[in-house]
Amino acid sequence: MPDVSGDLLHLFSTEGPFARALDRWQPRPGQVRMAEAVAACLSGLGVSLIEAGTGTGKTLAYLVPAVLSGRKVIVSTGTRTLQDQLFYKDLPLVRRVLGIAFQAALLKGRTNYLCLHRFDHFDRDPQYPRRANAGLHERIRAWASGTATGDRAELDQLPDDFSAWRLMSATGEQCLGQKCERYDDCFVFRARRSALAADIVVVNHHLFFADLAVRMRGPGEVLPNADAVIFDEAHQVEQVATLFLGRSVSSGRLADLLSDVEREGARTHARKGAIKPLQATLEGARMSGEAFFRLFRGREGRRRIEHSALRSEVLTGALDQLARLAHVIEGISKTADEALLACACRAREMAADLLSIMEGRDADQVTWSEARGDQVTLTSAPIELGRAFEEMIFSQTRSVLFTSATLSGGVDAAGEPDFNFVCARLGLPPGAPAFAVESPFNYARQALLYLPRLGILPDAPAFAERAAEEIARIVAASRGRAFALFTSHRNLEIAASRLSGRLDYPTLVQGEGSKSALLESFKAKGNAVLLATASFWEGVDVPGPALSCVIVDKLPFASPGDPIEEARIARLTEQGVNPFWEYQIPQAILSLRQGIGRLIRNEQDVGVLALLDERVYLRGYGPRILASLPPCPRSSDFQDVIRFFSPTEGIVGGPPRSSGNRALPGQARGGD
Repeated sequence: MPDVSGDLLHLFSTEGPFARALDRWQPRPGQVRMAEAVAACLSGLGVSLIEAGTGTGKTLAYLVPAVLSGRKVIVSTGTRTLQDQLFYKDLPLVRRVLGIAFQAALLKGRTNYLCLHRFDHFDRDPQYPRRANAGLHERIRAWASGTATGDRAELDQLPDDFSAWRLMSATGEQCLGQKCERYDDCFVFRARRSALAADIVVVNHHLFFADLAVRMRGPGEVLPNADAVIFDEAHQVEQVATLFLGRSVSSGRLADLLSDVEREGARTHARKGAIKPLQATLEGARMSGEAFFRLFRGREGRRRIEHSALRSEVLTGALDQLARLAHVIEGISKTADEALLACACRAREMAADLLSIMEGRDADQVTWSEARGDQVTLTSAPIELGRAFEEMIFSQTRSVLFTSATLSGGVDAAGEPDFNFVCARLGLPPGAPAFAVESPFNYARQALLYLPRLGILPDAPAFAERAAEEIARIVAASRGRAFALFTSHRNLEIAASRLSGRLDYPTLVQGEGSKSALLESFKAKGNAVLLATASFWEGVDVPGPALSCVIVDKLPFASPGDPIEEARIARLTEQGVNPFWEYQIPQAILSLRQGIGRLIRNEQDVGVLALLDERVYLRGYGPRILASLPPCPRSSDFQDVIRFFSPTEGIVGGPPRSSGNRALPGQARGGD
């Protein structure tokens, strides 16, 4: 790749093409610095990390060098929404501004695409699990006959919980591949062919690591090989990779298999006299599966499982029934019955996964069960990801870049961003190339960090009630326009109950609607209060006065009783590492920074960040956490919150004045 540093400086300048193409373009030194670092990464070998503060212009800072590099680059981001933004908005802008012809492709997970084979069969007898959705069928049929992509996102009238979609799409297990009669028209393989020819391929982390898991097991991958991979929203990579680089068997997976066998068997063998033995075998598999998953019901959430507990007659019965199901299917099927034969393969694969989980021979894996209502999932996942990343990503790809607004787990002794935590989690040496680009926002003018002294710690039984009272007080001062983010569903439910009917502003509670519907309602109302948990801590963008306050109930430490957290803490202890200081605190810092990062989204945004956890000044780790937060004034005096939002004394004239503001640990009076 040629040296483009001079070109980048010009491209992002006031005289450059972006300034000519976009109104109110503002050159950002941090954006140029990041673009130059990305260009250097793409022109060399190895792995780099870049933390780009909110407002840096991170997306263009990596897309422009990626296009100029002439290399094949996979860009992986956190959500499908961000994928669509990259592909339909940002990349067309880069193409238009640079005047460079390049090919880009968008790839999503299989279940985002209509499966023509499954839809053909569904369309002959459309049975919707929810009758209310049946009225959508004609619109879906019309769309299916004319869509060029088969991407569900084109059907914006479908509700988020549209359960019939699973009957019209195919998982990797359900896909027949080249044996399918609709293979030439298949939307998934059409998208893959586009990706093979593209210069820039846009995916999401779930697809990237699901595909990586397929590669680890054998052929069948969807993603093409590439010269470079750029992970945006890279702080999510470890969590997503953990889900896909292990094995999982669920009651839902079994139910889907049995449903597909029943449907395909009835369709192809109803007139052949072979349906009765298949039905009997299906019933046996259903009963043995129910008996097995019943062992793990009874308590919601995750529970670690010792492998010795998995060896039981009930489990052996489930394995035997899956093997028998596969044998019966193979005995009655002919070569033409590809869909039914595929079910036999799925039964054997499920039995193999279950056996692998049961045996637990890999000391680097942790196994747990998770119960949610009637659904049970059994998972075995890697405790550490470094080896898999080295073997399957770093050694196979010329250049790899991790970037996010939050990558550093705090600051080091010199006050510089500390990347040791993320390096350790990704299996990189501490000296891996990494640097941070500061946000261009003026937090000293735009924000106030409010740290009230509630006189109660988060582990106290009455904390949630006391926090709800403080939230009511803060929301009254902010005139609604607030997110209240909780670290547990329990605290959310208590706060929602305590605040119900008390606030003078529209109150939205997570669970009362889909995430997208709640977010749109929040934006439309302009003065609402949203009570939510983890799913709203990141990936939510509400610029402007509609969001002027973010309240966090307590420091977001992951539960040490969570199976994967417990295993990682134990592994670090075995290695002589202090897990609380080197793992749990940096992890909490990253989560906290993501949560409060919802507030200031542009140069005009102003607002109050409130953290209701007194441990930030009562515990020795408090200064470390405070040092990692935006450099805005801090106060424990509620009068400063009132002044901040006062039309005459607050943000119009700069940071709030305080006659009683007490400096907190790690901060000289007035903020830094």
